[in-house]
Amino acid sequence: TRDAKYRDLCAAISARIERRPGDHVHGYLCSVRGTMDLYNSTSDRKYLDLAVAAWKDVTQSGDILITGGVPEAWSPKKKRTEGGAECAWLRLNLALYSATGDEVYLETAEDVIFNEFAMNQFASGDFGHGVLDENGTPGIVAVRAWWCCTLHGLRTFTDVNDHVFRQSGNKVFYDLPLDGRIRSGNFEAEARSYLADNGKVR
Repeated sequence: TRDAKYRDLCAAISARIERRPGDHVHGYLCSVRGTMDLYNSTSDRKYLDLAVAAWKDVTQSGDILITGGVPEAWSPKKKRTEGGAECAWLRLNLALYSATGDEVYLETAEDVIFNEFAMNQFASGDFGHGVLDENGTPGIVAVRAWWCCTLHGLRTFTDVNDHVFRQSGNKVFYDLPLDGRIRSGNFEAEARSYLADNGKVR
């Protein structure tokens, strides 16, 4: 609609986001992702700066798991993982990489994809929760949380797929070593990943 009242409401919400001890990680990260949406809609650098500051706060919090993922709740309630939180963290990193080109976000996204995201999925396709051991690693992902985690897990696959290839001007980059395809004019590229079988990509 381009009606400023919607932008202003989003900005007011974004200005009130804070990461508090023991709070729900997924909810917080969804709010930060909303701030990225606000940046993408307005091109106002202050919203990108807010999201970058939130990312730095999370990475310096001591709550990043050995898998590259995040817990269900911030310390001191860091007891288990949550698929929805992993998905929001992964999607935030992909959005920050798209906006900035800074490879630290792409590298973080890869850690989450190949460690936490993959480990958090059941053979049925569902995503869920796992209790953390003393090393901060989920021993068994025991709960299929179809009411939240599975929904967000499936939506995350689309974001991941959209970030396998990236086009900038007349250049094409293969950013994520996964299956993917890109078509642009007379140009087409396809990638097939065999990392799980032999560590190679074609």
